[in-house]
Amino acid sequence: MSSGPTLPARGGSAKKNKKPKAPKEAQAKPAEDPNDLTLKNLQAKQAAMQSAMQSPQAQAQMAAMSSFMKNPEVQARIKELEGDPELDVFFQAVKTQGPAAIMQFWNDPAMLKKIGAKLGPMAAQHDPNVQQAPPEIKTLLDAARYGDLESAKELLDAGEGLDLQDDAGRAPLHCSVLRDQLELLQALVQKGSNINLTDAKDNTPLHYAAGYGRLACISALLDAGADTSKQNSTGKTAFDLATADSRNPTSQDKALLERLKV
Repeated sequence: MSSGPTLPARGGSAKKNKKPKAPKEAQAKPAEDPNDLTLKNLQAKQAAMQSAMQSPQAQAQMAAMSSFMKNPEVQARIKELEGDPELDVFFQAVKTQGPAAIMQFWNDPAMLKKIGAKLGPMAAQHDPNVQQAPPEIKTLLDAARYGDLESAKELLDAGEGLDLQDDAGRAPLHCSVLRDQLELLQALVQKGSNINLTDAKDNTPLHYAAGYGRLACISALLDAGADTSKQNSTGKTAFDLATADSRNPTSQDKALLERLKV
């Protein structure tokens, strides 16, 4: 007698081989555009910088930097440094970013050290965090450099050398223009100062006046017979400097420009 099929035990169940479920494929995320990421980073940095610039500390730093940059001697020295390759990053950033760049480098010890080294004693002299002793006025050049009109007049009356020059070749007349002190300039001219005396880069006081937009000084020097044909070491006349930058007030004064033309 043949046996029938084997039946599962009562209460049990036949086990079936279950196939493992294949894992669900993760949804692929679209790759972000690298340009979008760069833009987002830039926007985030700009927002952070703008926020930081609103703090009282940042405002104080900005005021100190602004005061420092407005000093005529500092302006003159910085203008001389504009072609320095070591500071090219700084000047390019300032041109494109304005005050934000100044704040950026104000908090950059390495760049500040470089700028300080280039400016020399001038950097410490105008540092608002350093208490300064009153400048010692020994010569007419000292008085003109520091804008001490009273001392300058006393030294003029005493017959102090009119055309004494500093290491950069600047005489009292150059300094009076830098300080925009028309009264001192007129006093120097009246006493016989050489109105066409050149500095180490062949700039006359008229070059200074035209380049820095000292309108009253330009008129006074022209009235005194300043030579408009004089060229500095780069071949520029006072007229060339006056018209090199549209922000220069001289470039907007048609009457003065006519007088500066060679």
